[in-house]
Amino acid sequence: MYIAVIAVLLLSSAQGQDVNSLARYVETYITDLPTTNEIAKIANALANQLCSGATLQQIADNLQQTVVNNVGGTTAFKGLAVLQKLQNDLGNDEPAVKSAAASAGMNLATPVYNDLVQYCGSGTAAVLSAANNYANQQYIQQVVDQVVQAINGVSANDWTICRNDLETYFFFIYYGY
Repeated sequence: MYIAVIAVLLLSSAQGQDVNSLARYVETYITDLPTTNEIAKIANALANQLCSGATLQQIADNLQQTVVNNVGGTTAFKGLAVLQKLQNDLGNDEPAVKSAAASAGMNLATPVYNDLVQYCGSGTAAVLSAANNYANQQYIQQVVDQVVQAINGVSANDWTICRNDLETYFFFIYYGY
């Protein structure tokens, strides 16, 4: 779930002042784990990877490191603590839950990736500007719904665990969960 939400950060960013206002949107309506500035740094790093020729799978594979490289120690510590808690609480289901959430995130990110990569010739600013089209309640609702459904496909109890472990930092209430 955490990785799917971070992937949304790329999809809901724009350059300059827009990246900061949209980072504030993410911080207000999705998660307050990273700060506004950290969200903007993550979005820019992801756009740079996209325009450097990274595939969506490569971006996903490097996502945790990208996040760690672009947040401060406090945020990194909190994030890793949340991931550890999820691993412990999910127990043997953790790999299946992680895989289901990642698969749902990739399915939603693929058409967005294909859309955004075509703007790379105009630079990352153009990519981030185009990504602004995905910064809306409807798209984020779709992401959350699909990830929840995927986790429920493993076990409804697993979704309850994920929600309980993540609700301090992720605002599920805005999406009916």
